[in-house]
Formats: sequence, C-alpha cells, structure tokens
Amino acid sequence: VTSIDSGKLGLWHGGTFSLYFLGNFGDDPTSFIGDTQATSNIEAFDTFKLYEAWYEQSWQSGRFSLLLGLHDYNSEFDALEYAGLFFNSSFGISPDISQTGPSIFPTTALGLRFRYEQRKMYLLGAIYDGVPGEPDDPRGTKIVLKKSDGLFYGAEVGATPLEDGLSYYKLAIGCWFLDSNFEDFAGIKRATNFGIYGIGELSVFTEVDPSQGLGVFFQAGYARADRNQISKYVGVGLN
Repeated sequence: VTSIDSGKLGLWHGGTFSLYFLGNFGDDPTSFIGDTQATSNIEAFDTFKLYEAWYEQSWQSGRFSLLLGLHDYNSEFDALEYAGLFFNSSFGISPDISQTGPSIFPTTALGLRFRYEQRKMYLLGAIYDGVPGEPDDPRGTKIVLKKSDGLFYGAEVGATPLEDGLSYYKLAIGCWFLDSNFEDFAGIKRATNFGIYGIGELSVFTEVDPSQGLGVFFQAGYARADRNQISKYVGVGLN
C-alpha cells in the first residue's frame, strides 16, 4: 500500500493519492468446503493486481473529505478494529452484505465516498458501480461500466473517539441499497435489494502495554428475506 500527500508533491494541500496492489497465491479452501461465505477473509484467486487506486481531498482540517476511485467499501463501512483480528470472513464484512457482491476484497469497483467528522461523530455516504470488475475475469483489474450493473449505495453514521486505549469505543448503524438487475437465490429476477446493520465495539480494559487488554464487539444485520439467502446475521466476539 502506497499513500502520498499531494502537498509533499508540491501540489495543493489536503489531498492524498493511494495505490494498493494485491498479490495472492495458494489454494481455494471454499471450493473444498462449500461454505456460504468464504472461509478466510484473505482468500482470493491466484493473481497480482491493482486492488485500490483512489484520490481523497479533505477540507477544514479533515472534517470533510471526498474520495474517488477504486475503493473497498468494507475498509470504512461495517468495519470493526477488534473483529479484524479474526480470519473468518463474517468478522470482516457480515454475510447479509457480502452476499450481494459489493465493492469488497478481492475485487473493488469505481466509487465516490463522502465523509464528515464532528468531534466524536462521523457520517459516511458512498456510491459504487453495482458490479465490481469483470465477473468472468476476476484475476484482473477491470473497470466496466454498464447500465445493467446499476449502483450500490451505502450510508453509515456512528460515534467513536477515533483513538485506541481505555476510552476506545465505536457504535454505528448503516444501510445499503442495490439498484441492479440480478437473480435472487430462487432464480427470480429482481431490480433492487436493501439491508440495514448495526455494529459496536468497546475496550473493556488495557494493560501497561496499550496494545494489550480486552475488547468486545458485536455485529447485527438484516437483508430483505424475499430475495436474499441470508436475511439475518448476528456476530459477537472478544479480542
């Protein structure tokens, strides 16, 4: 991952260019297990490709920011620090969302993301291409914009001190909407999809070493039951 401040390039201030290259090698455990969601959250096709490429511009000391480019929805939405320790995919992004095929690992889509921060509160909003990459060629980096792909919309509002330590916590609610032609799990053609979720985590205590201690987290999500194989999800854990 390479991020460069535009000010250090002698350009305008408040801008950041980021490139994220991804290299994956090894077997595909899901093909042997037959699970609903990928067993490992780093599971991907054998390939080396450009995973993320975006530019972010911020204003008012970072209070407002706008990001454009290939971007991982799950890098900011439905994301928990304590859950990130575990390799099970559901702790990365819950299956009620991942089953719709949004812009997440290992293939991202072109998107536009807005962020606003005010003290401990934040607001996120984003629009992505409804079908990331080229489904028939998942090993490459493709930007294919078709009307039939539709759009994936995401929004999240939450509270967090945005720092580690004893006072660290995060509480957020979000929703997503997919405006794209697709076949549901029953083979019925659909034009839209929708879901909501809530996440939270809390640092229970820390030790002398601030990286040590105990944190707890939870996830809960709902997707329309008439067009999704997974309509409800709940996850809890300790770190």
